[in-house]
Amino acid sequence: MKFGSAIRGYEGRCVRRKELLETLERELPRGTIRYSSKVVSIDDTGYHKLLHQADGSTLKTKVLIGCDGVNSLVAKWLGLQKPVYSGRSAVRGFVEYPDGHIFQQRPRVYFQGGVRCGYLPCGDKCFYWFCTYSSSPQDDEDMKENPAKVKQFVLSKISQLPEQALAMVERTELDSISCSPLKFRLPWNLLLGNISKGNVCVAGDALHPMTPDLGQGGCSALEDGVVLARCLAEALLKKPRDEIQNEEEEYARIEKGLEKFAKERRWRSFSLISAAYVVGFIQERDGKVMSFLREKFLSRFTLGIMLKMADFHCGELNISGTATSLLRPNFFGRRLSFPSDLLISSPSPAALHLSDRPSSSKLLFADYPSPAAFFIPFLLLISFSCGASSPGEFRSGFA
Repeated sequence: MKFGSAIRGYEGRCVRRKELLETLERELPRGTIRYSSKVVSIDDTGYHKLLHQADGSTLKTKVLIGCDGVNSLVAKWLGLQKPVYSGRSAVRGFVEYPDGHIFQQRPRVYFQGGVRCGYLPCGDKCFYWFCTYSSSPQDDEDMKENPAKVKQFVLSKISQLPEQALAMVERTELDSISCSPLKFRLPWNLLLGNISKGNVCVAGDALHPMTPDLGQGGCSALEDGVVLARCLAEALLKKPRDEIQNEEEEYARIEKGLEKFAKERRWRSFSLISAAYVVGFIQERDGKVMSFLREKFLSRFTLGIMLKMADFHCGELNISGTATSLLRPNFFGRRLSFPSDLLISSPSPAALHLSDRPSSSKLLFADYPSPAAFFIPFLLLISFSCGASSPGEFRSGFA
């Protein structure tokens, strides 16, 4: 994706979440995933956590990683406060052009009357568009159940924008339009609250729900995956499993790995949430004074924040010398063994359960899992099955 001269040298890529998740899913061992397995409660049973599912079944795990989104059950169990309503909502759409389009491969953002709209290409045949605006909880409920009403609402708000923007919204199918309130976790909650406790932690939106003004929600979830995989692998691989004396020692090593993850991600998460809120406030605030300041002075300031937050090095992950491309085909063609029971809880929530035997591994996902929910097990499998050799480097992308 091309940008203007003000941000020359930066590359942006828009990735459809469905395709990202499917790509990561294909790299997991066959038979690992089960869908629609909602976790409704968590019991502490000493060195294990017992998860009760909506269908009455239970899962016993040595590690619980909550990737269960904004309304995280795992975050609640850890004692983190609920995310708060930002007073804004977002409508998002995805439009396809099967025969290709003639539009420029550049992102566009427009500000008008307290509404922010924009679109960006996702390949040669698709565009992603969004519209954020001030709202109330009642407005959100009314709009949520009526995509046709949502579409007309957006068209009324962007009537003064270029014809290209109107055409994209008009062309979008109703089932490709979503509307949701924007919530974020109060940043100081992360500084004062528990990101991890014992053998439990949170990642992705369960850790750092933020407004979408930086375009870093998915990227930061992938960062979580890299850091968490590294921290757990370092803790569990320092000593061969057959030399671990008892469950108490194994629990202590897991706890240490999760504490390191929490330490590394606490301030990064604080910065992301804070920066997203500030950028959104400046870009969407209505009024003549703010409009003047935004146009004359603050536009470069907000752009600088976005680029600074995107240009982040989340560290290295040691993998085998030939595995520098993590998504190369058939990397998981051989059978692997896993070091311990692991459970990753994702949106409803869902879960990943890895046992000592590959044949009994289960990954439980709900309808819209966070990228971290796929990325964490993917990287953990690499870390646990490969010796430390050459480093694999990851950077978050600007989207």
